[in-house]
Amino acid sequence: MENPDSTQIKTAEDQATQPETLPPQARLICTDPALDSSLERLEIDLIDAEQTIGRADTNTVVINYMRVSRHHARIYPHNGEWIIEDVSSTNGIYIYDEPTSKAILEPGAHINIASIPFRFELVTDFIETFEDEEAESVDIPRTVKKQLNQNPEATIIIQNSPYLGSSDNNTSQQGIKYGLFVAIFLIVLLTSGVIASVSM
Repeated sequence: MENPDSTQIKTAEDQATQPETLPPQARLICTDPALDSSLERLEIDLIDAEQTIGRADTNTVVINYMRVSRHHARIYPHNGEWIIEDVSSTNGIYIYDEPTSKAILEPGAHINIASIPFRFELVTDFIETFEDEEAESVDIPRTVKKQLNQNPEATIIIQNSPYLGSSDNNTSQQGIKYGLFVAIFLIVLLTSGVIASVSM
C-alpha cells in the first residue's frame, strides 16, 4: 500500500516544478515626454522577465530624471499578471494618482513613477488596434493609382456613396462603380487645371 505521506510530498514537488504562467507582453509608455528631453520616446517593454527602474546604471531601465531614485521600482511577472513595486524610493509610485507600494497593472492603467506619467498597455491590444485601423483603409483601384503616379500633385477626395453598405450585390457593385467614377473624374479635373491646389 502506498504511503499517503509520500503521495502528498510528490504532489507538492510536482506543483513546485510546474512552470509559472507568464503574463501577456506589455509596455509602459511615457505620456508626457515634455517633462525632460531624456523621456522622449520612453517605453518600457515587458516581455517575460523583471525590469528594474531607476537612475543607477545597474537597472535594466535607466531613467536619468532628477525625481527618480537610483533604485526606484521594479516590474515583474507573477501568476499571469504584471506587478509593479516600489523599492524604497523617495518620490514613490502612483496608480491613478493614488500612492501605492505594490499593485497589479491593469490594461489602460495610468501610473506615475515619481512625477513621470505612464500608461500601461498590452502589446496584443496595440496590435489589434493597428489591424482595425488597417482594415478600415480604402484600397485604391489600379486605374486611379496609375493616374496618381502620372500626376503626383493630384489629390483624391473620397466620398461615401449612398449605394455602399446595401445588402444587395448589384446595388453594391453600382456603388463601387459610382465611387470609382467620382475618383477618376476628380483626377481628370485636377490634371486639366480646373481644380488648382493652392499652397499657403
